Amino acid sequence: MKKSLWKRAAAGLLAILLLAPVFPAEAMSDGSATGGIDFDGINHTESRLLYGDRFYFDWSTGTGLTGHDDALPGRDCSGSADNGSNPDMVFKMTVTFEAVDGKSDPTACWNHILVRLRSSRVDNAEQPTDFYSVTRAAYGDAATVNVQVPLSAFGSGSVNWADIKDIIVQIPVEEAYKLGDTGDSPAVKATISGAAIVNYANLPSRTQLQKLLAQTADYTYDRNEASAAYELVRQEAEALLDTYADAAAYDDMLRRFTAAFDALTGKLNTAEQFAVLTGHLFCAFSIFGGRKLYVTDGILFSCRL
Repeated sequence: MKKSLWKRAAAGLLAILLLAPVFPAEAMSDGSATGGIDFDGINHTESRLLYGDRFYFDWSTGTGLTGHDDALPGRDCSGSADNGSNPDMVFKMTVTFEAVDGKSDPTACWNHILVRLRSSRVDNAEQPTDFYSVTRAAYGDAATVNVQVPLSAFGSGSVNWADIKDIIVQIPVEEAYKLGDTGDSPAVKATISGAAIVNYANLPSRTQLQKLLAQTADYTYDRNEASAAYELVRQEAEALLDTYADAAAYDDMLRRFTAAFDALTGKLNTAEQFAVLTGHLFCAFSIFGGRKLYVTDGILFSCRL
């Protein structure tokens, strides 16, 4: 009885140590807070169509950085990706299209979204990436587009990934929304918000969730309503880690996962499962009085030594 109580207490303590959540500050959803870049200057609304065929969000320098004409360094976004970038860094922004005239369809006005990054000039020459194209076909007809582009997906062009400073976004419109020349669209407008490069390796709640999923993978537990709920939450957590969500989403999932795990009964980790099995075999050996024991497919056999 004492051994059983000790095991339960140890299991409870282990669960507390493993699942003590980390709640990062709200600012961790921003690029600069994770070692990335916030592009606050590009977060605004455009109704003007450059050349009459595209919303043009001109080059904007990352918050706290100097422009590409300045010799001061930009943000280091270099790493081990094939194109030389940091594989954990992702460019994110939300683009929202709205009707100005009250009758146009904002979901069908845009054709694609072009994104380009830039580092400091070299010998007076610009050093940009290739344009990355986000197509409407990839998102379907949508008035709000949550763009997520890993830096590893950009064509490097002539950029220096260790010195990222600027960004430009262009959004060509569909034929029906084009003008004959540069001017304000009478039909639609576009708004960019939340533009940033986020380093997902530095989001504490995301890395904590990854660790918890790994640490709890081999647990066994009683089969009941609590276990069914836990397994659903676990599936959701695994799916969330396959996306580039905001810090708040990982915070929320961490809380939900912790609560679901705490609600399980009869939890045993790998070491505890082994201890229980060893105890059962020892008892069986004693009962069979010195016989040699074999376990096959969960059935215990014996023979004399």
